[in-house]
Amino acid sequence: MNNTQFEKSLHNKLLVTQAVNYQKLGYSDIKVNHENYIMGQPIRVGGYTPDLSAVFDDKTTLCDVVTDSSMNETQMIERWKVFGKSGYEFHMIIPKMNLNEVKEFVRSNGINVDKYWTVKTAKMIIAND
Repeated sequence: MNNTQFEKSLHNKLLVTQAVNYQKLGYSDIKVNHENYIMGQPIRVGGYTPDLSAVFDDKTTLCDVVTDSSMNETQMIERWKVFGKSGYEFHMIIPKMNLNEVKEFVRSNGINVDKYWTVKTAKMIIAND
């Protein structure tokens, strides 16, 4: 598996993991930005579609998956800034091994994140194929 395939697989696994996590925590109206997701697509915000959206206590939450390559894309910085200033809750889900790096990246780029969700390691997720 090359790095691009690995990141795409990791991204998809993190999406599923977070959708299930939100459901277990009592979130409703969970939508995933994936063409095969039967519950529909998340709302577009500022021209961008988040990876996930969900509702808790009548508040909409936007959530994006963070991978190594996404932090190197200029458009992702703009996207995350839009989500962070949107008035909605903005969450990020990341591999735990990257938490401090992501927090520093977010801070240095002026991005507002309400909550970080982490998974233990990317290898553990991929191993569940």
